[in-house]
Amino acid sequence: MSDSLASKAVLGKRTRAQDDEKDPYETDSQDGDGRAEDGADGPDSDSDSNDDDGNSDEDNDNAGDDKNGLFVDENEDFEHYGDDLNDDGLDDANDPNAVYHEGKEPYPKHPAYDPDLPNIKAGLINIVEQVAKIVDNNPCNSTYVKEFQIQSRRIALHPEAISNAHRPTWRHWNWCKSSLINSIADVPDLAKALASGESCTAVATEYCGQLNGQLQNFAMEISYYDEETSKALIKEHVQSYNQNREVKADWDDDTRQLYKRRADTTIKVLHALFCDHEELCSLGAVEGYLNQAGGSLAKATPKLYKWYKELYTKTGLRERSVVVCESSTHKGFREATDALINATSSPTQPTLWPLVKFVRVGVRCSRVLEHVSLADLPGISDTNAFKVNAANDCLRQCDGLWIVAPIGRAANNTTVGNLFSKYEESFRENIAIICTRAEDDISPALASHYETEKQTSAAYDKAANKSRDIHVKLNQAKRTLQLRKSSKNTKEKSKQVKQHQREVKKLEKQKAKAENERLCGLVDARNRFVKQGLERELKGHLPPGRNPTVFCVSNAHYLSFKEVTEKATVFQLSAKQTGIPALRAYLLTLAAPGILQALEDYVKHHFLVFLKGVQLWVIRKNVEGASALLEVVKQPQLTLGTRFEQYLAEFREPVDARFCSHVSNRIPHFASEATSIWDDKVHKYHWGTRRAFIAHNGKHDTSMCPKESWNMQFWQEPKATLSKSWTPFKRAQEKPFSRQMRRIVVEMRAMEEISMEQPAVTNLEMDSFYQLLHGHIAGVERAFRDHQVEFNTQLGNIRLDTTLDNHTNFFVTAMQPVYDILKADSGTGYVKRQEKLMHDVLSRVNEKSPFRVALESTISAIYELAKMQSDALEAKVSDSLREIWGHFNGMIDPDEQDPAEQPLREELRIFVETADHTFNKLRENLTRITVKGKPKVKVEEVPAEDLDGGDEE
Repeated sequence: MSDSLASKAVLGKRTRAQDDEKDPYETDSQDGDGRAEDGADGPDSDSDSNDDDGNSDEDNDNAGDDKNGLFVDENEDFEHYGDDLNDDGLDDANDPNAVYHEGKEPYPKHPAYDPDLPNIKAGLINIVEQVAKIVDNNPCNSTYVKEFQIQSRRIALHPEAISNAHRPTWRHWNWCKSSLINSIADVPDLAKALASGESCTAVATEYCGQLNGQLQNFAMEISYYDEETSKALIKEHVQSYNQNREVKADWDDDTRQLYKRRADTTIKVLHALFCDHEELCSLGAVEGYLNQAGGSLAKATPKLYKWYKELYTKTGLRERSVVVCESSTHKGFREATDALINATSSPTQPTLWPLVKFVRVGVRCSRVLEHVSLADLPGISDTNAFKVNAANDCLRQCDGLWIVAPIGRAANNTTVGNLFSKYEESFRENIAIICTRAEDDISPALASHYETEKQTSAAYDKAANKSRDIHVKLNQAKRTLQLRKSSKNTKEKSKQVKQHQREVKKLEKQKAKAENERLCGLVDARNRFVKQGLERELKGHLPPGRNPTVFCVSNAHYLSFKEVTEKATVFQLSAKQTGIPALRAYLLTLAAPGILQALEDYVKHHFLVFLKGVQLWVIRKNVEGASALLEVVKQPQLTLGTRFEQYLAEFREPVDARFCSHVSNRIPHFASEATSIWDDKVHKYHWGTRRAFIAHNGKHDTSMCPKESWNMQFWQEPKATLSKSWTPFKRAQEKPFSRQMRRIVVEMRAMEEISMEQPAVTNLEMDSFYQLLHGHIAGVERAFRDHQVEFNTQLGNIRLDTTLDNHTNFFVTAMQPVYDILKADSGTGYVKRQEKLMHDVLSRVNEKSPFRVALESTISAIYELAKMQSDALEAKVSDSLREIWGHFNGMIDPDEQDPAEQPLREELRIFVETADHTFNKLRENLTRITVKGKPKVKVEEVPAEDLDGGDEE
């Protein structure tokens, strides 16, 4: 999209201060930029979407009063977020040229952002580091001590890292994505955003905090396709070019343009990869090479396959699929990475951008990215199937979704409505609509329209009246001044003229300020109008009482505070009025529960187990009868496998009840409906149009042929039937899991009670062991919780594969062999064979029915998910049970009596006594913070039968 006309009228000149000597993001301790090294392993609706946001936004430096508040209430309407911000004064800690920065914004009012939490984390990590230091200074051969060294390095990590806390990731679709990411991250030019006429997002890109091992301010991990996928990618490109050669007489202009764009992409990609070969040394040479093959894959691809294998060997991609680049400055970062991931039209050497699968960008200087990842996706209607599939695969891993659209048509934009209805059920409260370019087309016509329609706000009306009053006064003052100037020269004339000139100048300043307030009020009025319109349009897709989450933002006005865009000369929004601070507060609020949960897990499980494990080794004592205690501690390990086997057996019951019998019985009906739909298409469409659908696996759209998907039309009734079964199944599957997991916890708790009955405990210090046991129980319970979160997430992805039209949809996969056969067929009688084959396949009701294949694939995916995650959970619980046994064995083990242990034991004994006291204080402080932030709830007694899960064995 081109820059808006309004932006050109509103914006004057304001260029970034020249500061090439030292980039504002560079730190003195960092050296150089553009360093590249080998790394460890580390959807937009329309293909013509644009990442630019108009570049016409500004902020006012004089909005609001600074109340110096640390928090904004998490229940506060984000529309009013930032009322207490003062846009004056503070310099940007990262960018000395910036007028405003995210550090001036208060954190949401949530315990996760309590100012005491960093001290708690530092105190805990300090204890771990002191233990490690003592162990390093007193070397010995004890296997337990070696384990302490391993554990201390792991536990010394940041709590979020050690607890594997879920880091929320938000994906962005539609227009103006890249500039929005720049604003939220508070780093100008982080994501490439240009009004270049095409999307700047060529590959799925995730922006996050510091990457593992990242040393400089900016880092990028570039993941490439493997060799087999690259081979398939080349094949698809050649097929796309060949399709353009098969121009049909009935194709309309849109269809011709679609195939032409795909053919052009093929030429560009092959030239980028193989320009060092004479046959493909120019774009024209590539076209000649493909034309010489005469549309034959067999003739065109052998050399291409050979060359791509050589390319993988030469570039080292066969040995490493991830490349890492780092830079201390964002300018150097862009220079180092653009050449690696951006499409170039005429390279002189082979470039690998067509083979890039996924990109991760690590940023050390963004407060939001420290807690939340943002992903920018290429279009899901792109001309390249691999990019579409990559976008859909990335989408499956996300926690939230933003539908981004310009504000001008957002309220009645059918694409916004379609995307919202399509994904609302999957993302629930984590789906939002972001209306960009809030500054666009703020004109007298818009003001007149809203005034006529009574859609203005009280603030706008007040500012408009004030502006009119000042305008009248200013005109009167100018007339008075003119009269004084034209009057007869007197002794007082010069003095009076100067006085009136000062009055005119004063009124002009007042008018400019009032006019700015009026135009900002008009922006606010339109924001409210659009939000209300979206609520009306989308409320039918939401549960009763829920409204869609909508933000209206101005990226260009926000980025003007970073001194990187032109300055508004007609009006200028304040930082708060741009909507970016409210959007950041929204993200931080959504991330807060996970941050706090990670710290609680760290304290109640990981740290507690570590500290008590050290304490048990320090007080090691061999007593008579200790072996009987070891048997008690080992007992839960013996029944663990049975518990998980029972869970998987019981899990099959709701699957059989909700899917196997209920849905499969309706397959004859599904087949009958689908064949009727196909018969209608045979009569409705010309055979050439049907062939175009077949060439695109049942999906096609042009101006003459509205967008539709045969697969989704055939699958409509099965999808509705499965959808009705899904919610009851989801509830039913939780019962066997809860029942068996509760029994595991009961058996773990029984260790304490049974061990107390053993005579040997009277001579042992068991309090520390019981605390360690409680820590492991907390860890196991959190493993159960995390299992269910991840299981339900993946279950949701399986559900998406029964509802969304993408490459992983089970019915789409079941139908693919049919399209492959039809595409391979040609010659006399093709049309009749096409009609008959599709009819015969859809009418099947046996095991070869695509409906039965899709249903069995759905059920199989559910079973495989349950088994895979059950095995992973069993391994975690088993590790905890073995650790419990190992810690207890370390407390009573008489075998290791290395004399070198004694100095270490004595020093640790003294330190642990102090550390235990410090830990208790830190834990109490954390409890105080978390309790303060939790809502009060009524506690009711739960019947005993509900606690033990029914009949026990």
